[in-house]
Amino acid sequence: MARTRVLLIEDNRLLREGIAAMLDGHGDFEVVAVSDDGDAVQALKESGKSPDVVLLDLGLEKANSLQLMTLLRAELPEARIIAMDILPEQADVVVCLWDDGAHRGAGTTGELTIARRFGKPVYMVTQTPREELPGWILGCVSRMFDSFTELKAYLLER
Repeated sequence: MARTRVLLIEDNRLLREGIAAMLDGHGDFEVVAVSDDGDAVQALKESGKSPDVVLLDLGLEKANSLQLMTLLRAELPEARIIAMDILPEQADVVVCLWDDGAHRGAGTTGELTIARRFGKPVYMVTQTPREELPGWILGCVSRMFDSFTELKAYLLER
């Protein structure tokens, strides 16, 4: 089976490198290009590969993320765009990771509530027992998964 090709746009170097390493190490994904700002399209052209998925940090400091999203939609009409920050109204879906390092509610309140307001599916990946998650999270989440593998299988079925 072909690996899912990913364009990763994240301005935080540690997050960018960590996400890229995690995806590349998974085996089902191929990170075809990475960028820390609006040079994403150039990075993609240099790679010579078209992505299936764009992981876009909507809080970029050097570029207007919403303008970049518009450009990416025009340049890559077949790619699914997944927002990795707040303001997900233009994203196809919102994926949240809730792990041991996550602060209770930090960084997800805006994502979940805004996504729900705009009618976007919110998929959460967590192994945290459901009873330990705040009720507002459960109220906003469309579906929960125990692993990224389970989430990927679900999304590929769609």
